[in-house]
Amino acid sequence: MKLTILLLICISALLSCTSIERKSESVWLEPSVRIHLPEESCPYDYEKDELLTWQKDGDKHSLRVETSCKNQVLEIIGLLPSGPRLFTAKKEGKNVEVLSELGFKLPLSPTQVTWNILFATLKNSQIISVLPNGYFLEDKDN
Repeated sequence: MKLTILLLICISALLSCTSIERKSESVWLEPSVRIHLPEESCPYDYEKDELLTWQKDGDKHSLRVETSCKNQVLEIIGLLPSGPRLFTAKKEGKNVEVLSELGFKLPLSPTQVTWNILFATLKNSQIISVLPNGYFLEDKDN
């Protein structure tokens, strides 16, 4: 009996850490400029697993992302490099649905991760369509 009660308490604690948000989201282009995500989600069908790294306030962060794009639905699973799932983001049209798994604030929002992936995969014309006046894309050789 005690084991059953303990098990129910653990399950309810885990479920309370999960939350779902549905919204049409804007993201940061730079610290003072926000833009809305483009309606397009997938230039083609693909699956990819990669490690994103960035620096914020002097701290280096890493996030493993599993990305799949099929039939204009982009799904991103964000994981700690060691494996635990942090969030799942699903973008269809202009709406992003985010399922947070662990219930704590991430240094980079799932919607911002979605933008970064879109920025890397969409055609330039699709990115340009959401940029504010005065912003442009420029190809440079490295």
